[in-house]
Amino acid sequence: MRPKETTELDFRPFNSDGVLRALCSVLRSSKHLSWNYAGDIQSVIERIGKVFEAGRCLIFVTSQTRSDIEVFEYSVPDLAAVAHHFATPLGQKLAEQLITNSDELVKITDMKEHALELDENYREFFIRVWETFGPEKSYLIPLRVQSEATGERRAGLLVLQESGNTTGGWNKLVLDSLLAIADYLAKLAEVEQLVASLEARETEDASTGLLNRRGATALMEKEVERARFCGDQLSLAIFDLDLNKRSPDLYGSASGDAIIKTVATAIKSNGRVIDSVGRLGVDEFIVCLPRVSTEEAMKLADSTRKRVNEALMNLGKTLPKQPDLWYPQTVSVGLASMTGGRETFESLFSSAQLSLADAQSAGGNLVKTNSV
Repeated sequence: MRPKETTELDFRPFNSDGVLRALCSVLRSSKHLSWNYAGDIQSVIERIGKVFEAGRCLIFVTSQTRSDIEVFEYSVPDLAAVAHHFATPLGQKLAEQLITNSDELVKITDMKEHALELDENYREFFIRVWETFGPEKSYLIPLRVQSEATGERRAGLLVLQESGNTTGGWNKLVLDSLLAIADYLAKLAEVEQLVASLEARETEDASTGLLNRRGATALMEKEVERARFCGDQLSLAIFDLDLNKRSPDLYGSASGDAIIKTVATAIKSNGRVIDSVGRLGVDEFIVCLPRVSTEEAMKLADSTRKRVNEALMNLGKTLPKQPDLWYPQTVSVGLASMTGGRETFESLFSSAQLSLADAQSAGGNLVKTNSV
């Protein structure tokens, strides 16, 4: 068997053919990049550093859903790491300013001169960090995303430093290729964030932040399958507000929204970290309780029932009094538990609904189960 070709990592000086192969190599390796998976980003950074023979390569990653800036780094063995400097509060501020200030490709040959372009609060820190880089030139390349709705947004910053082996510095072909890579990475980041946003809309209830019916069903089906495979116990609990015929008029009003959010918060706050909570309907919620016996599930469900009742009572004191409306004060719970290990989500859900009907027929404000 012939050894794997590695010549693509060695094409000094950077001629047009070498640069093209380097660009294609990076784009191939980043084809399946997940912007939310650190291992993928680190792999791409190392690839960029190696094929372009950089002494150091960093990427600053921003997100619309996170306030912190993540920094990933590749460097040749004889260079000291610098990414950890940007993990501090001051480092985060410096990273934010570097991203903001880099409108186009920026070349740093004199760090003290470049420091003058930064806020005076970060100049000394910038010089201290950049002294670790060494004497070779550094390049700051913005990851820019254009949107008709929001205009330009920064997905991050690509920082590369020439190595001591780079004769005469990088030529225009290399820098143009790095700009193309930065543009490609920015588009990947934007697409992934759009996909995540769409997925969240499909599975999240906008009013409460809980899973919606679709999201809860999909997740809990997997939980039931895992419990069957592992031989674990599991219970489903359905919570439904105890109403009278006038109460449906609440929903869609400010008072109705406040009630639903209060109930959702009470159920979520009384749960465990491993529990899943979703909103089934207007005033109906479902909770998946993995790894608990029926008796333990009954205790957990009853504890949550009491928490909801208390929250509703406190909220009722603040809501406007209306003679033609009745605010719900209690909740009923239907519980179903896995017993023989052959149950499906559908069978557990149906059993929990029957238990809920029993609880409401008995006057409400109860936890009932049909499980043996």
